[in-house]
Amino acid sequence: MTAIPPPKVATLNDQLRQTHTGGHVLISVGLSGLGQITVLVALRAIAAFSDFDDANDPFGEHDFGVVEAAGQSIMFKIDYYNQALSGGSDAPDDPTRTIRIMTVMLAHEY
Repeated sequence: MTAIPPPKVATLNDQLRQTHTGGHVLISVGLSGLGQITVLVALRAIAAFSDFDDANDPFGEHDFGVVEAAGQSIMFKIDYYNQALSGGSDAPDDPTRTIRIMTVMLAHEY
């Protein structure tokens, strides 16, 4: 198996994180329970997040982060699934073979 080209994976992850296209966004029960306005504020903060570095993004995929929004610490994580959603994708750089899912949750829900 060849190495995944991180720039392409990061670009696809940024697309999902910033525009909510190219995958699915799941909101945790805890975050959802804080109301629609809080969810929207959180999603905007995640879309604006750009503080990726070697410490929080060692593989250069832009697939995880923590933001502060609406007085809450909120985490996002992007995972790569095969088309059947039965396991991980073997080609996260290929959007025709991968379903991206971004999970957004309160940090204390992790």
